[in-house]
Amino acid sequence: MMSKNYSSSTFMISRFIIAALIIFIINAAINTFLLDDYKLTYWWLNYVFLVPVTVIGLYFVPLKYRKTHRPTSIGKGFVVYTAVKMILSILFLLPWLLNKDPSSKPMVIQFFSIFFPFLLVETILLVRLLNVELGEKNEKGKNQQ
Repeated sequence: MMSKNYSSSTFMISRFIIAALIIFIINAAINTFLLDDYKLTYWWLNYVFLVPVTVIGLYFVPLKYRKTHRPTSIGKGFVVYTAVKMILSILFLLPWLLNKDPSSKPMVIQFFSIFFPFLLVETILLVRLLNVELGEKNEKGKNQQ
């Protein structure tokens, strides 16, 4: 049986939302003190894109595990999800990558300054889920012996 703490998607999503709010507050504070060359008025668009994509991934990766009950499905699901997220990210950034105006470089820099902390939080949450599942499997094996 799956642990109540780390197995539910809602637990992982709530932890991610807390981390996203902390990252948002830090980013907002940094954005107010940045040099004029790197200030953007629409830096929050990165969050409008990244938060829903991440929440969808944190919902579907554990869902796939619950259907298969194989710990490898967590890793495979995460790899597929991360590849899809990277493709969507490139599509999201395409207008700024193709248009070489003064806001292009700051937008891309700010996007990846948010993308990588989100990826770190996702990885930590999914590794915790994997550790809990493997720990429960090992306990079941010991109890049966």
